[in-house]
Amino acid sequence: MAGEILIVGLGAMGASIGLALQSAGVEAALIGFDADSQTARRARQAGCIQRLVHRPEQAAPQVQLVVLTEPAVTGLERLSSLAPCLPKGAVILDASPLKLPGLAWAARSLPAGRHYVAILPIVAGTALLLEGEARDQPSADRFRNSPMAVCAPPGAAEEAIEASLSFAAALGAVPFFVDAAEADGVSALAEILPALLGASLMRVAIHRSGWHEVERLAGAPFARLVLQGAEATAKEVSGLASLNRVNVLSKLDAFLLELGELRQILAEGDERVLAERIRSANVSLQAWLATRQQGDWDRAKSPGEFPPRQGLFDRLFGFRPPTNPRP
Repeated sequence: MAGEILIVGLGAMGASIGLALQSAGVEAALIGFDADSQTARRARQAGCIQRLVHRPEQAAPQVQLVVLTEPAVTGLERLSSLAPCLPKGAVILDASPLKLPGLAWAARSLPAGRHYVAILPIVAGTALLLEGEARDQPSADRFRNSPMAVCAPPGAAEEAIEASLSFAAALGAVPFFVDAAEADGVSALAEILPALLGASLMRVAIHRSGWHEVERLAGAPFARLVLQGAEATAKEVSGLASLNRVNVLSKLDAFLLELGELRQILAEGDERVLAERIRSANVSLQAWLATRQQGDWDRAKSPGEFPPRQGLFDRLFGFRPPTNPRP
C-alpha cells in the first residue's frame, strides 16, 4: 500500500470524501475516526473507509495525509492533539467550516516539517436541495463539478498545495484559491445566519406569537426555516458564531437593515414595491440555483490548475488527476 489517509469526522462530508477517493482509484488505506461511535460504524458499514480507530492519534504516526471535517471548535482541539503525532512531511487538509482560526493555529503551533492547508469542498448542485435522510446520505459524487475553496497559509510548501489540488481532482471538484477572511464572511451569511434565524423564529413562535395556535396551524414554510436552527447542535452553532463574531455581527446588521426596509414598505402599504423586491430576489435565487445545478464553472479562469508533474498526493497514493475530468 502506497500510503494511508486519515479522515477525521465521518458525517456526510467525511464519509462522502472516503467514497470519492475510492471511486477515483486512490491506492491508499482509508482510516476513519468520528467522535460519535454510531456515525463511525455507519461509515464503516457503508464502505466509506477500510478501518476505524478509537483515537485519531493511534493512526497518526503512519499517515501522510489527514482530512479534518470536524466542526471548527472541536477541530482546533483536534489539531493541537493530532499534529505532533504526525510524521514529517504529512499534510493536513482542514475542511472545517471556518478558515481563519485554523490558519492562525497553524501559524503559531504547527510542528516543523508538517504542512497545513485550509480547504472547503462545496456540496454539488445535485445534492444542494436534498432533505432529510437523503441529504445526509454519503455519496462519491457529493462534490463533483462543484467548487472547492483552497486557503493556503503564507509560505505554504509547494507539495502541500499540490496535495490540495490533487485532492480536489480526486473529488471531481474545481479548486480555486480564496482569501480566508472572505471565506469566513460567506460562512457567516450562508451557514451561521440561517441557523440563528431559524432558532430566532422558533423563539418568536413560542414566546411572542401564541404557541398554542402556531403548533396546530403552522405548515411546511415554518418547519423548513426553523429546522435551519436545529440541524446542528446548539454548541456547534454558538461556537461557530463566537469564533466568527465580527462577520456574523456584520451580516446580522445587514439583515436587520433589510428587515427595517421591508417593515417600512409594509407600513406604507406599497404592494407594488413589495412585489418587486420579492420578484428580484426570486430571479437571483433561480439564477444561482441554475449555476449550481449545471456545475459549469469557468475552469480557464480558475487559479487552481493542476500541476503537470507528479506531486506528493500522487506519489503517495497512486493517484494522478485525470486529463479530462469525468462529467
